Amino acid sequence: MKKSGYVNITKDIHDSRTKIITITELDIEKLKEAIPIWLQIQEKIVNDIGKVSYGNFFETLKAIQESIEYTRVKDTENLKLPISLFLASLTDVTPMTTC
Repeated sequence: MKKSGYVNITKDIHDSRTKIITITELDIEKLKEAIPIWLQIQEKIVNDIGKVSYGNFFETLKAIQESIEYTRVKDTENLKLPISLFLASLTDVTPMTTC
């Protein structure tokens, strides 16, 4: 992602072991393009499997995510953030959780 210009990676000025990863304007533009597509896919899934099944699935994913203990990793470029949390953190979009 760095080579493609989507993120900047810098060292923390207070702790050189820590990397700071920020998204670029290019990445923000790509996210703006992706969000409507993501919402369409999410809506199709809800329509196909129903709101109750989707709600149960989402709650299961949330429980799995909460059970994972995130530990400090040496190379923060390898740290993956679930797309739903990533998108929700950048926009007013929140995952559909109501049934």
